[in-house]
Amino acid sequence: MIPQTWSNTDQEGRFNISNVRSGKVVLAANLKAAPTAEMPFDSVYAPGTQDLSSARVFVVQPGEHVNDLSLKLPHSLAFGDLYVDVTWPDGSPARGGARAFADWNGTRADFERAPIETNRVKLRLALHTNYEVRVDWIDSKPGKFLFVEGAATKMVEFTRDGASLELRLKEGRRQ
Repeated sequence: MIPQTWSNTDQEGRFNISNVRSGKVVLAANLKAAPTAEMPFDSVYAPGTQDLSSARVFVVQPGEHVNDLSLKLPHSLAFGDLYVDVTWPDGSPARGGARAFADWNGTRADFERAPIETNRVKLRLALHTNYEVRVDWIDSKPGKFLFVEGAATKMVEFTRDGASLELRLKEGRRQ
């Protein structure tokens, strides 16, 4: 079992992890998250490798304090906008409640809702990365709730800022 030990850095990139168990430890960054504009890199392990088998293993003894470790991050990934047009099964725009989701390696990379007057959702994603993209439509007006599931998840290789794709909602539950 991997203990949940983590820390955020300060403005200078310094961090302190206080609940590390004794034993063998690997230092990593962005271990379980998709790259985002705020954290624009893939997983990386000390001393700066993206290959877990090449990571440095630290042996921590009870009561020991390890200081002055550094973790070299890979180059930041470039990001761009993927536009997802959500449509009804007949191809007409699904305005008023369109949403889109992008997942990367099983984790949420981005989720957005389209402005009420349009069916176009803008997702901010890392370029040259593969994503699972899905859509749905939800009307959550007070006193009324309607949810329409989207078509099957689509695998997308996102390579160009401003790219767009159309995903259709499932048949039959439109009002």
